[in-house]
Amino acid sequence: MNTQDLNKQLQRALARRRPAGISRVLTRTGTDSTGDRAIWIWLILEDSWASAEPDRSKRNEMREWAEKAASSVSDLWAYVSFRLESEQRELEQKA
Repeated sequence: MNTQDLNKQLQRALARRRPAGISRVLTRTGTDSTGDRAIWIWLILEDSWASAEPDRSKRNEMREWAEKAASSVSDLWAYVSFRLESEQRELEQKA
C-alpha cells in the first residue's frame, strides 16, 4: 500500500468514535530510527486539557484508541504523541 493510501485509510479509521477531548488527529508515515517504516500519530487535544488535572487513564485510553485504529489498517509500528491545540497552531504558524 502506498503512503498516500495508507494515510487516507488511517484518517478514516481515526475518524471513528474519536474520544472526547481530541480536537483533531495528524498522521505521517515514514522511516523510523531503526530503518523500519512506521506511523506517527499526533492527538491534538483541546486547550482545556492544559488546565485540567492530569488524567493518565484517559490519555492511556486515547493512546490505545489510536493504536487500535492504526493496527486496523496496517501492521506498521505506531508512535502516538499528544499536543495541545494552541501548541499545534504555533508550530503551523512557524512553518
